[in-house]
Amino acid sequence: MIGKSSSADPLQQLFCYLMTEAPKCFPNHPASNIVITGTLNFVTAASLDYRTQGMKLPASAKRYTTFTRNISGIADVMGVFIFPASVPVTAYIAAIPDLMVFMLSANDVLSFYKEEVAGEELNRVSLLALCDNSTKIDVLKQLVNSTVEAHNNISDILKPDEEALDAYLSFSDGYIWAHAGLSRYRLKELGIFAK
Repeated sequence: MIGKSSSADPLQQLFCYLMTEAPKCFPNHPASNIVITGTLNFVTAASLDYRTQGMKLPASAKRYTTFTRNISGIADVMGVFIFPASVPVTAYIAAIPDLMVFMLSANDVLSFYKEEVAGEELNRVSLLALCDNSTKIDVLKQLVNSTVEAHNNISDILKPDEEALDAYLSFSDGYIWAHAGLSRYRLKELGIFAK
């Protein structure tokens, strides 16, 4: 898929072009590889979503829900984009795993209400509850705890580099408030984040 595309599909040609541009944005930098692999994982996840519609998961497949969430959420890519080029990769790379947990779990928590109201069952909370044989509320509490723990870990990891920490704190604040402010999440119906 990457490289000189002979495809007549203009979308595929553009995708290939954009993937080859990543190293120009992050020259000689592991971040460009994260952007490329994360983007390819997202495309793979979209294909998996389509091909596995209606697939029944056994209770022992609990990690599958996290696997598909990780590759579909592009949180690793977004994590790289948080930090300005002036921040060395060594200042933030150890925080990327917790950034992924923070972004994906926070999104799952903040999306839960709208998904429940819509009767959606193909989401991480519902699938984990099914695999764990637990309630959705118990899973939701676990995800809230994971989100808070990840936020604390990230803050601790980034503390030695003020620019990296400031970039993250600005991002995390905006990430939560963006969810709160978007009507699609329907959080105002619950009186959450109401000003």
